[in-house]
Amino acid sequence: MHCRSWVRRFAGLCFAMSRRSLSCLVFLLVCSATAFGQRNLPQSNDKVELSSAVRKTLEAALSGTIGSTPIPLSRETAAPIVASLPKGFRNSCIEVVEAWPGAQDTDEWTARVLFSVRNESGIEAVLALRCESSHADMKEWYDERPAVVVLTRESATLRLVPLAKDCDGCAPLYHVEFSKTYTAQGTLLVELGAYYSGENPCCGGPDTKSANRLVVLSLPAAEQVLSVDKGTYADSNDDEDGSHTEWVCEAKLDYSRDATGNVEIIRAETHCAVNKKPEPEVKKQGFRWNAPAQRFEELTENPR
Repeated sequence: MHCRSWVRRFAGLCFAMSRRSLSCLVFLLVCSATAFGQRNLPQSNDKVELSSAVRKTLEAALSGTIGSTPIPLSRETAAPIVASLPKGFRNSCIEVVEAWPGAQDTDEWTARVLFSVRNESGIEAVLALRCESSHADMKEWYDERPAVVVLTRESATLRLVPLAKDCDGCAPLYHVEFSKTYTAQGTLLVELGAYYSGENPCCGGPDTKSANRLVVLSLPAAEQVLSVDKGTYADSNDDEDGSHTEWVCEAKLDYSRDATGNVEIIRAETHCAVNKKPEPEVKKQGFRWNAPAQRFEELTENPR
């Protein structure tokens, strides 16, 4: 029985008992923090070594998916991959879906290949791992995290890629899609679109926020080398005076390349509006590729 179930079953009993029943109350406090804090998947960067059996499964699945056309993996193919995930990350899907009304015991994992490439070292691929519910009324809800698979002659690994900083009790659900690839000095970069929304069937409120985030990964290192919001959308409703406020921010992106086609700088110019009225301030950012560090670093001077 999961911790959440214990909380539901014994909450009434504990509070019906004497106030001196401290151990019971401590159990509830600790267990409730664990049970109700997991509203979305962890932002993990764990790396796991894959068994020879999982390696063969992936090699067979990826042999026909070289390129950038997203392809869903069959449940038979996805199952050993999911079983290889770190236990805490794998089991978090149970807690996420249990918080959705009527969806208890319907949690399931699926996987898609977003991008894969074969080179002289082996195969590199970016997967989208999805936690969802098999309940017919919950099909629109799911949370995804990217993972990078690297298969060489010597090893087979899978590394999870975080999309943001981990946040206890946070509710945003992420949807991940392939955008494009390009090179920077010393590496291949894969750009993903990560849409996230604060709307979550576990919980709600008068305020909502969503965003479309650009996330750049390096291969084969499986490192997130840049994260920038391309668009953010938020609205707030005041229950007291009935007012409604809407914020919209959208960024225009520009890619500067060297003579060989490597991306050197990515610039973002963000314009915002409040209740459809443009704000005078324009936010300008620039991110230069640092080849020795193998990541983008924000420019401190005027990016223009």
